[in-house]
Formats: sequence, structure tokens, C-alpha cells
Amino acid sequence: MPSGRLRCWRPTCSARFRSPSLLRGSLAREKDLVIEFDDSERQAALEEARLGVQQVDEQIKQVKATQAIQASQDTVDLLTARYTVRRAELNVQQNPSWTPSTPRRTS
Repeated sequence: MPSGRLRCWRPTCSARFRSPSLLRGSLAREKDLVIEFDDSERQAALEEARLGVQQVDEQIKQVKATQAIQASQDTVDLLTARYTVRRAELNVQQNPSWTPSTPRRTS
């Protein structure tokens, strides 16, 4: 059976009675604020958690931006390599006597 005592389920839980007359044993009326819980610690922890989430979101955005930059650079590098290969193929077609095994002449 309930004893009528208020106990906190956590050591950090804090509450205070709002009405001193209730401490003297009078009855509470409907809609009377009998007890008020101090949630400032929970609010601070919530705000700290939100800040942590924001930091992680910013890190994710930074990583995605870095990946996009790297993907663009990889695309440019690939196109450059394809261009170089194609230019070499065209040079070989124009000058069939020159092959990669033939040493280049310097003037």
C-alpha cells in the first residue's frame, strides 16, 4: 500500500512542495499545484545532447562535401587519362612508324 511519501527514482531527481499548507496536512483542491519537479538538470542534458547531434550533423555534411570534391577530382582525372590515351592513339595512327618501343628522337 502506498505510504504517501514521495521518493525519487534517481538521486538527481529533485522536487519541492509548492503549498506550505499541504505540509501541515490540509487537503489539496482540484487543480492545485501540489508539487513541482525541478527539471533544469534534464533540460541541460537535453540541450547538451542536441548540441552533440548538431556537431555530428555538421561532421556528416563536411564528410559528404569532401566526398563530392574527391568524386569530382576523380572524374577529372579519369577524363584527363582518357584524353591522354586517345591523343596517343591518334599520334600512333598519324605516325605508324612510331611505337612506344621506338626511342624518341630529340632535335
